[in-house]
Amino acid sequence: MNNKNFTQANSKVGTFLALILITVLSLFNSTNSMAQTPQFYNFTSATTNAFPWNSNPKGCQFLVGPNEFNQPSPATGGFITTLYFYAAGAAISPTYTNLVIKLGQTSATSLPTGGFYTGTLTTVYTQASVTLPSTSVGSWLAITLQTQFLYDPTQSLVMDIQQCGLSGTGIGVGTTTLTGFRRTYQTPSACSPVYVGQDALLANCGITVIPATPCSTPADQPTALNLSVIGTTQINGSFTAANSSPTNYLVVRYLHGATPTNPANQTTYIVGGLLGSGTVLSVSSSTSFNATGLSPGTQYDFYVYSYNSITGNCSPAYNTTSPLYNSATTQACGGWSGTRSVGPSGYYSTIGAAITD
Repeated sequence: MNNKNFTQANSKVGTFLALILITVLSLFNSTNSMAQTPQFYNFTSATTNAFPWNSNPKGCQFLVGPNEFNQPSPATGGFITTLYFYAAGAAISPTYTNLVIKLGQTSATSLPTGGFYTGTLTTVYTQASVTLPSTSVGSWLAITLQTQFLYDPTQSLVMDIQQCGLSGTGIGVGTTTLTGFRRTYQTPSACSPVYVGQDALLANCGITVIPATPCSTPADQPTALNLSVIGTTQINGSFTAANSSPTNYLVVRYLHGATPTNPANQTTYIVGGLLGSGTVLSVSSSTSFNATGLSPGTQYDFYVYSYNSITGNCSPAYNTTSPLYNSATTQACGGWSGTRSVGPSGYYSTIGAAITD
């Protein structure tokens, strides 16, 4: 083959491989976008607004009217487990201070004129500091609620979102102009809302809903909880699956001796969240877990609960009878204890020598 033909062949191969790569990336992006689509949503407008996710600080109340979560089909009643916001502007590792989300329902189809909605609101999410995922344009920011909210689609849904500080770039949320007052915006002062104004802009948002009917409770718990101490700050665990084959297991860690709090039916817990004084380590079908960031020389108690949860079918039901239990202590830090002098005639000649010992 002469050089000309060889070059043409290489060019064709390169073009062919490039087309394959483009196709694969397109499929990946399409799949990723589909995976982020909420179960029910209202709009996907390209009109972007900074409130409340990309302004520092900022709060908003939004009102979604009756039956306005109607894409791709009308929303059903049940427990809201996840809120979604459509990204008309991209987010890059936004970190929020004192992010609080509250939900409420009302028969009104417009927010109160000249002030805030003051009806009953339930706190469904709160974090003193949290970094939300980076979100590309045309996808959805998903927030799993710490407390599920019982939703009636024939009533309006009020969403109250407050944050006291932002670093990074939050999403520019897509908005659609409707009628009445659909948004009341505010600037928190010392984390207390101060009214600024209101308009007809409604955030493009969505929800995932699970039926209000709980699943069947698993008949038994897993067995044989084995704990492995990994140095001074980590304990790994594994256990044998329950005979009744539950869909998932909830693993909670406590300081030794703390009174455990039973999980509540129809409630979804998130990793890193609290259950009583305990910390949730795992909510999955896995029979192993890792507890990290522990304190040296400290004893911890671990509880494992079987539960059933089937999205779109039934809500979580926990077996709280005799949860699987075990306890372990992290390794203590090495080194010496007591008093050692520093100085010309001391144990250490200089402060530097003491620090580096």
